[in-house]
Amino acid sequence: MKRFRFRLEKLERLRHHREKLARRELASRIAELSALDDELATVGANLSVCRDDDRHAGSLGVALARGLVAVQRRLNDRRMRLAEQVEAARATYAERRKDYRTLENLHERARAEWSEEVRRAEQQEMDEIARVRFSRDEAERIAEETR
Repeated sequence: MKRFRFRLEKLERLRHHREKLARRELASRIAELSALDDELATVGANLSVCRDDDRHAGSLGVALARGLVAVQRRLNDRRMRLAEQVEAARATYAERRKDYRTLENLHERARAEWSEEVRRAEQQEMDEIARVRFSRDEAERIAEETR
């Protein structure tokens, strides 16, 4: 019997490639978000130190605190935009993963059907061999009885 060939193999490979690209994009966006969260935490810690430190009680401390608050606001705005990008990348990845899994399941089902056909064909061959052997043995037995 012919070897197994999945007729949608090229499409399956394309979808697998697209799924991997979407996974990389999602990982990249999550890494960016994580780095931004670290930066926000650092700014927040510096702002707390600035507010609590008696050495910066004068106008320099107030100006520094205002500057840190402005930086924190910009980072929070950027974080919101980046979080939206992460969600969009996550949705794209989920869709691409579903598309690939659909073809992967079809591939597995087609391979299982092919394997079953091969098994049936082999069984038919074995049955035919057994019939031929039985007929030959029966013919030999009859020939022995008639002698």
